[in-house]
Amino acid sequence: MGVGRLGAICLVLLACMAPAQATVTVAIAPYINAVSATSSDSYVSFNFDWHTASEGASWVNASVLNIDFENPRLRALARAMAPAYLRIGGSEGDLASYLVNTQAPPSDCAAMPEFCLTMPRWRQLIEFCQDTGLRLVFGLNICAGRNNTGALPCQDPNAPWNGTNTFELLQYTAQNNLTVAGFELGNEKQGVLSPQLAADAFIQTRAWINQLWPNATTRPKLVGPDLNPRADWLRAFLTAAGPGTLDAVTYHLYIGYGVSPDLLQQLTAASTFGFIGRVAGPIQRSQLATASTAELWVGETAAAWHSGQSGTCNAFISGFWYLNQLGMLASTGHKAHCRQALVGGNYALVNQTNNFTPNPDYYTGLLYHRLMGSQYIDVPQQEPQSADLQADFRSYGACTAGTHNGSITIAYVNSFNETVDLLLRIQRLDGLPDNLGNTFSAYFLTSPNLQSLTVDLNGVTLHMLDETTLPNLSGHQQPVGSSITIPALSYGFLVFPDAKAAACS
Repeated sequence: MGVGRLGAICLVLLACMAPAQATVTVAIAPYINAVSATSSDSYVSFNFDWHTASEGASWVNASVLNIDFENPRLRALARAMAPAYLRIGGSEGDLASYLVNTQAPPSDCAAMPEFCLTMPRWRQLIEFCQDTGLRLVFGLNICAGRNNTGALPCQDPNAPWNGTNTFELLQYTAQNNLTVAGFELGNEKQGVLSPQLAADAFIQTRAWINQLWPNATTRPKLVGPDLNPRADWLRAFLTAAGPGTLDAVTYHLYIGYGVSPDLLQQLTAASTFGFIGRVAGPIQRSQLATASTAELWVGETAAAWHSGQSGTCNAFISGFWYLNQLGMLASTGHKAHCRQALVGGNYALVNQTNNFTPNPDYYTGLLYHRLMGSQYIDVPQQEPQSADLQADFRSYGACTAGTHNGSITIAYVNSFNETVDLLLRIQRLDGLPDNLGNTFSAYFLTSPNLQSLTVDLNGVTLHMLDETTLPNLSGHQQPVGSSITIPALSYGFLVFPDAKAAACS
């Protein structure tokens, strides 16, 4: 790294950690009269991967084959997020084999035992999900029969797919009445398989699932194609797959590269916030153009791919990206947002190498899950009389989770190194006073250091109280005045229990 670039990064860090010197005025107008989009109660979700310790220290004991499912802290942290989807995916999923018939094991189990799923381990994974309330979505191998050697799946992409081992796993699961919420097929194969070949495998898998689970109420979903964003490939795939094949369209979304020297600045940049919409928009339009009625999921996402970046993707600064993307995509109707990963890599929500200690984004995701319901309202900015619209402040609104009394929650991201004087502009259509009630609860997430691996909630650093007890995550009740003071370089939530929002009643 050159001295100039290093100096620039140091200046950014010093500026970000310096005391705020001014106040920015931002006015928002929560449209509380109607629901604008719906999400789901499983929206805040996450993944396990197949990566082994050969990928680096952050992947030690993080593969789905050797994660300690019995760890009480892991179970407590997972249970708090229920009913999240737990997606099992990653590149090595297309090298995986399933040891269903021990009398005739797949040849890949001997060649690549680190990617061989035994049925006892399959049952352990399913039991872990049942105990914690997670909804298991398992990625199947779309490269079987396509010359998998070493770490390079699908070396012969034009070869026919051999789904025999996949059928064996599906059949074993159905015959033993094991609960699986869904299956997907393949991982990021948009640059390897043609849309037609991928669709053929999905059509066959759909037929097997329908055959093995004739009762639609217990039938696992089929989701995919789990591609890196490429709208033209997706449109051709959905057309070839036809209606009724998929229950959810899934894609991956990473805003940065794990070894990028500029990643730190990217996570608080307004241009990054806009980039998310520019990637997601064409995917959503491709889905709509094919008249697909499937749900839309982000099947894998983090602040950076290539296992992320320590001190960035697992630190407080990651929350500026994470909370913004959660709010942005839910408000456009996405039904699941699967974080890479619950454990494993430098982007994990939980650090399995340090006794499953939650990283800051775990608490951000948990608060989002607890506070933001599945019905969303628009919260646009309005231009104050003496200020401009502010791209460095973002806000998203939803009916407060678990309530039906008109309560609303606003999630916000303030990437200004200045406090924000937040004005609320309410225009009701029901004849009630134009306000959100007399009190609100603030959940301000802050840190004295952007690269800290801990986060403060209303000034109190969050730590597990013991092996199974999470910290108190209560808000701080305050009166609703003419404006609300938002801390500099913070993100969080504002809950208005007495808003009497027509959209949420």
